[in-house]
Formats: sequence, C-alpha cells, structure tokens
Amino acid sequence: MCSTPKLLVTQGRQATYMALSYSWGLEVRHNLQLRKRTLETLQREGIVESEMTRSHREALQIARMLGYRYVWIDAFGIIQDDDDDWAAQSRQIADVYGNADLTLIAGRSDDSRLGFIQNVPSPSVPPCSIRYRSPGSSTSEDSTCYIGLQLTKATGPVEKRAWCFQESNLSRRKVTFGEQQLSFKCRHSNIYEDGSYVTHVPGNWLRDLSIRPSADRKVEPMDVLKRWYELTMQYSLTEVYDPTDNFATLCGVAKRFQEALQDSRYLAGIWECDLLRGLLWRSRRLYLGPNSRQPLRRPLGVKQLQGQAIERAPSWSWLALEGPIIQATGKHYEKVFSNEANLRCRPLHNDGGTWSPDTWDPDVIVYPFPQCRLNITGFILEVRRSSIPTASYGRKHRWNYSAARIKEHAVLLEAVSDAKQSTGDHFSGSIVAIGLFDVEDQGSSMALYAMCLTYEEGLMLEKTEDGYYRRLGVFSVEEDGVFSGVSSDMRSVTLI
Repeated sequence: MCSTPKLLVTQGRQATYMALSYSWGLEVRHNLQLRKRTLETLQREGIVESEMTRSHREALQIARMLGYRYVWIDAFGIIQDDDDDWAAQSRQIADVYGNADLTLIAGRSDDSRLGFIQNVPSPSVPPCSIRYRSPGSSTSEDSTCYIGLQLTKATGPVEKRAWCFQESNLSRRKVTFGEQQLSFKCRHSNIYEDGSYVTHVPGNWLRDLSIRPSADRKVEPMDVLKRWYELTMQYSLTEVYDPTDNFATLCGVAKRFQEALQDSRYLAGIWECDLLRGLLWRSRRLYLGPNSRQPLRRPLGVKQLQGQAIERAPSWSWLALEGPIIQATGKHYEKVFSNEANLRCRPLHNDGGTWSPDTWDPDVIVYPFPQCRLNITGFILEVRRSSIPTASYGRKHRWNYSAARIKEHAVLLEAVSDAKQSTGDHFSGSIVAIGLFDVEDQGSSMALYAMCLTYEEGLMLEKTEDGYYRRLGVFSVEEDGVFSGVSSDMRSVTLI
C-alpha cells in the first residue's frame, strides 16, 4: 500500500485485498467518506489519512504491517449519497467479503471515531500477583506470577450489529480484535490469543458461507433450512441503525441459501418450500434461554421517518419486527412437518406449492418494499381474548415451554361463535387455544381470528377493512374438536 492511500475504481480488475468489518457508531457520520463530489478527488489526489476516522486509520496501519496493498472499507467503497450505488454495492456484499483474502473485524469498538486497537476494557477482577521462588534457583530474588480470570472469547459490541453479522459470516479468513483478546479464524480452525483453539471440518459451506454451494457437494434441503433457521435466530439478536436496512443486512446470506435452494422462492425472509414452518416463528418470551426477557417491538424510523412506526415487511415475516425470535426447529417439528396429514392449510392456487402471487428475492433491499401477499386455503375461527387469567388455567397445554412464562405472557383464547362439529359439541365461550402475541398488550378488545397451520399450532390474525388478514401472533390448540374435521369450511385467506 502506498504511503498516501488513493481510491481505486477497480473496473473489473482483480487483486488480493483486505476488508474491514466495524461499527460506525450510533448516528456517526465520517468527516471523510466517498461522495459524488469527492469521487474524482479521492482517486486523483488521494485520501488525507489525518482526516479519516480512527478505525479507518488503524485498518490501514494493520494492512501495511501485513503487506496488503488494497483495503475495502464501506465508507470509501460505496458512494454514500448515491442511493443507486448503495443498493448495487449492498447486493454485492457476499462477494466483497467472501472474496477478501482477510477480513479485519474491529469487534471491541462500537464507535469508529475511537478506534479498536487500544480499546480494551479492564477486567472485572484485576489479576492477582503471587510471589514465588523456583526450587534450586541460583538467584535469591523472588519472581512474580500473575493469575487472573480467563479471557472472554466474545467479539464485543460489533457482534450485535446486523451489517457486521453478515460480513463475519461471509468471510473466509478473519482476524478479530475481540472484547478482551485477538483471534484468528479460517476454514480450518479458530485460534485465540490465550492459546485455546477450535478445529473445523473444511469445505462445509453451511458453516462457511464464503464457500458457494456446488452441485458436486450434495446437501439435503432440510439441512440447508436448519442452518437458515439457526442463522436467523442469531440475526434476530442484532441491531441496525436504520431499520429499513433489514433486508440489505441479510441479502448476502440469503443469496448463498438461494443458490442451495434453487427450486424455492425467497419470500421476505421465509423460503416457500418450507413456508408453514417458516410462519411459526415467535417471540422468545416463553423461552427460558438467553435473551428471553427482551420483547419484540415495532421498528421506529430514522432520518425522514424519525420516530415513526414503520412497516418494513409483511406482518407474517419475522423481519417485520425487532427483537429475538425462536424458529420452529427441533425433532418435534421435524416429525410434524414430515407428514402432510399434520398440516391444516395449503396454497390457494395448488400449482406445485406457490403460496404468493407476488415477486420477491434477496435483491429486494430498497425501502419502501413491494407487497408480498400469501394466498392460503385454510380454516379460520373467530376468537376473543378470554377474561380468565392464564395463571388460573389448570389444563396441561401442548407448548413445551416454562409454565411460569406461559402464565406471565400467554393469553387464553375462546371461541366467539357457536362452533359445532358433527359430534354436536359446542365450543362457544370455551377455551380453544393459548395464544402469544408478537407485540405485547394487543387483542384486549379487537376482533381476533385463529388459523391453524398444523394440527397443534397456528397464527392469530386480525382482519383489515379490505378483507385481508394481518398476523398478530401464534397459538397452541387446546380444543382439538373445534379445529378438526372442517374441510368443508376451508376458505381462501390472504395474509399481508
């Protein structure tokens, strides 16, 4: 790399380069970045390093030490005031990071103005010094041994950034300036500064998204989908400054999976070949694991949409909300979805599994997003939120979650109409399901509808003025009779 860095427009030329993955910082705008008016100047006259953000300067410093002549940094690789260039380059992120010889991850810094090399937090408990003298030592002086807590392997604040999540997963070789130590990760192993390491099985693209899926490496579709659900649950823990970037920050990862699931369409974060399972995502509020106390929330806009609640995805998509989710994964769901007899709805136009008449793919990343409707043939039951407290419900429920969390967050649903089966059973006013709203404090007075996706679970919906339905949450069936044997009552439903 030359002493005075310059912007290079590659125009198809290829070379070995390093990429930087970092957090800009909340509402941080770099003093020096690529803009329409600076494009020619940065190419011709070069970049004044002293005017660069500290994280950018430190990345150049490391690149020089490692012998890299070229570095890709988003602030200079994307024209920041050109929406078309932003969209075009964002769609190439999988290749930008997947083709980089090395990705430098500034994991420990959440503000690019502060840098990341020296930004190391102090341990919660300082090291303890112990004086000792080796037996048989020729010197009479004592030595000192320092004992402290094990260094964490956590990446740091960058781990919670949606853009960085994608960049890290798409990179084949990484040096991470982590929360307390350095680490190096490649396709073979992870090596940490404290001497610990983890080895990998090389060539598995499901674990290394920088590798493109290929026809000669056969992978079962269900294995691909399992990995997708695993990654989306991790992704849901991340944050992004502009919530309308939600599809852009997942674009590169989705493209890798699209290459593997060639016969399936990507519908706003869900794969059409596994649509019903994909629709059964839910908040972690009933779950006892990490992040389960964090509720889902509606995204609020920034910039021109400052503070406004925005609709950034169809209501049925997990990308519509912010916060940690759980997907319908595990052996139980594998058993449920392996048998079509367990399913309770189908595509309206049964032409081989096309659930939506609309077009959507991973390259849809520019807000406002197009409409994506799901046309379904299913059974809908009008229900209401029961006034009976969930805590007083004595029956054993199907959901395999903490009983205490169910009492705290779930609601009881009762049938509104006199639902009657051939057996003559009446269900009006009885508890027919247990529901979990995606966003809390909903459904106290609104008309609710329940649509089964499987024999045991389904979606809570609300009806719009134009006859469409919006997702409100999920439910677990408590009264089988009211949802079974109703093939004659199946009707067309459009989810938006």
